Amino acid sequence: MGLFGVGYDGIGKNWEKDTKIYTICSFLIKSLKLLDGGRIPYQYVGKPNMTFQMYADMIFKALLDFFIIFKRIDLVFDIYLTYSLKAATRQKRGKGVRRRVAPQNKCPGRWLEFLKDALNKKELNEFLAERLSSMTYPDGRELNVTFEDKILSNCEKTMPDCDHEEADSRRLHHAKHALNEGMTYINIM
Repeated sequence: MGLFGVGYDGIGKNWEKDTKIYTICSFLIKSLKLLDGGRIPYQYVGKPNMTFQMYADMIFKALLDFFIIFKRIDLVFDIYLTYSLKAATRQKRGKGVRRRVAPQNKCPGRWLEFLKDALNKKELNEFLAERLSSMTYPDGRELNVTFEDKILSNCEKTMPDCDHEEADSRRLHHAKHALNEGMTYINIM
C-alpha cells in the first residue's frame, strides 16, 4: 500500500492510481487547516498529573497529525480585552479556579472550572501560542498562531497582524491571507 492506502506499483504502470497520488500530493501542497484556538482546551483536556508543558506537547502531537494532510495550520485565539462587550459575558460565566499557567506548573484537577476564569484562558492561550510556534515541524509545513494582536509563526514567512477581538473574524483574516498565498483548500473548524 502507498500513500493514504492507495495501492501504488510505480509511475506509469497504473494511470488511475498515479492520478490519485498526484491529486493527493497537490492537495497537500495547497491546503490549510484553520482552527479555533478557543475550542482546543475543551477538545484536549488537561489532566491533573500533567504539567502545562506536557499539555502543550499533547497539542503539538495533535498538530503533527494534522500536518500529515495539511501544509499549513493556523491556530486562532480570541483576544481578552478588559473593556469590551464580551467581558461582561465572560464575567457571567462565574469565577473558576485560578491557576497560574507556567511550563512546570501542574494542570488543575477541575479543568472546566479552570477554563471559566478569563485570566486562566488568556494565559493558557498565550502559553500555547508561544510554545507551539517555537516547536519544530516537518519541512515545508507552516504554523501560524495568534498571540494578542500579533501572529507568531514557525517559519520566516509570516502574515499581517490582526487586531480583531473575536476568533471568528480573525479566522476570516487568515482565510483571506491563505487564498492570496495560493491555497486551494481551506478546512475551517
